[in-house]
Amino acid sequence: MPGKKIKIKGEKAGINGDIYIKVNFVENEKLRLEGLDLYEKVDIYPWDAALGTKLIVNTLSDRKIKVKIPANMKSGKKNPNSKKRLQGYEGK
Repeated sequence: MPGKKIKIKGEKAGINGDIYIKVNFVENEKLRLEGLDLYEKVDIYPWDAALGTKLIVNTLSDRKIKVKIPANMKSGKKNPNSKKRLQGYEGK
């Protein structure tokens, strides 16, 4: 999706000619995009990583979702339960 160009027909915008928008993402220390998967870095307590827990995280649309962190989660490991795919775009 980064670098994707979106075309808006001028007549829809009430102008002559078309509008082209190029999509780029701003780097963020907590959010990372890999293909269509968006990852958020979340800090948890060591006992939660060892025993498992549930977290409430925000989505890009400001909805809150509950994410289950399984027991024995290792530092830096990706939790497949927490992935949300971007809809309407093809992956790399």
